[in-house]
Amino acid sequence: MHNMQYDLKNGSSKGSMGYTFNLGYNYFFSSHWGIGTGIGIQYYSSTSTLNYMDALSAIDTDNDSYKYRIYYQDLKEEQNILLFDIPVGFSYRKKLTNKLSLQTTVGGKISLPINAKYKVNSGTIETRGYYSQYNVELYGLPQHGFTTHSVFSDGDISLNTLYSAFVDFGILYPLSNKTNLYIGGYLNYGVNNMINATDKLLFQKDGTYNGVYASNQTDNVSPMAFGIKLGLTWRGKTRNKTTNEETKTKDKIKEEIKNETKVSTPKEIMHPTEELKIQYLAIDFNRKLENEIRKISQNRKNIGTAAYSNAKQIASEITLRFNLNSNNFENSEDEKIKKLAQILKANPAMKVYIVGHTSDTGSRKMNMKIGMERAKAVKTQIVNYGVWEEQLVPQSKGADEPLVPNSDPKNRAKNQRVQLLVK
Repeated sequence: MHNMQYDLKNGSSKGSMGYTFNLGYNYFFSSHWGIGTGIGIQYYSSTSTLNYMDALSAIDTDNDSYKYRIYYQDLKEEQNILLFDIPVGFSYRKKLTNKLSLQTTVGGKISLPINAKYKVNSGTIETRGYYSQYNVELYGLPQHGFTTHSVFSDGDISLNTLYSAFVDFGILYPLSNKTNLYIGGYLNYGVNNMINATDKLLFQKDGTYNGVYASNQTDNVSPMAFGIKLGLTWRGKTRNKTTNEETKTKDKIKEEIKNETKVSTPKEIMHPTEELKIQYLAIDFNRKLENEIRKISQNRKNIGTAAYSNAKQIASEITLRFNLNSNNFENSEDEKIKKLAQILKANPAMKVYIVGHTSDTGSRKMNMKIGMERAKAVKTQIVNYGVWEEQLVPQSKGADEPLVPNSDPKNRAKNQRVQLLVK
């Protein structure tokens, strides 16, 4: 199973089967431990299914404002990705029986995109125009851009370099003196985002289809793969060609030498100067540790009422607004956020709860997710000013705690916000 993992804001994704091929070299510097590298390729595939309506504000040729609505009906987009791998890992092997050996490798990979494409296999996209002033929705008018699209061409996907962790574990079975059959399993897990987040619509008014990865439907893509690995290993020359008899003889000689040279000696006597030096270092270390603990405790006590009141006042003045279904700021509060960040850096025990809110548009699950994304976006901005992540706690209330009743579009816009609470 080679799956490109991502969450769609208005749909679902499903992984499918893929493959990996590796050519590697391991150097064992002891009987159990070694280090290895190599090259390889991985193939990933996933499918998105979308059923939702998107909209944007527009003006027609008569200067009438309207909502350009886009209806996605059972739209299925397939993504296929081929990566070139450069792995580096540590290996461990152990003899289990006369025939079987265990071998495990753990490490990381750098993966470069070789080929990445999307393809729409089925579904339709219908565009309509909704005029709220007349409460009318127009469709089936291709001359005005209101029509149904059902044929889409393939497209390329732009991806970043992938960094991933991997583990291989399996059994070696000898086929000859130098070759072994390897049977085992593997797991790869991407640790970074392969795409750049964007606010582009999946389908634009000019007829451009961007693809799921290059739209506002997802902002994080990271692959995960697991499966069965079959292979052949070839063993080169070994440094020590000792038989079991030779090993036993050497061990016996070592034991005899040890017994012959053993003399009655008192316990190790440490030089007084060295002993005093070690004692001094231990005392000095403990003193420094106690001072650091005392500083941390004092910092916690020194969050005075003035700093707390100042931070609380600045936080209450920060008003961050967002567009519908977006985690991009509609306004800028950089100066106030910088002032709050300075107070937080000076008072590491102070915490700020970042609470994301939405209007009642959409499902509760979607609103809770959007609220959390907004809170995380604000957290990232504050962390960029040097504040510890542990001081910032993102939360989401979704549409549960509106600032004003969701009675009209103006009020709903006021509820699309993030609130900062100092604790």
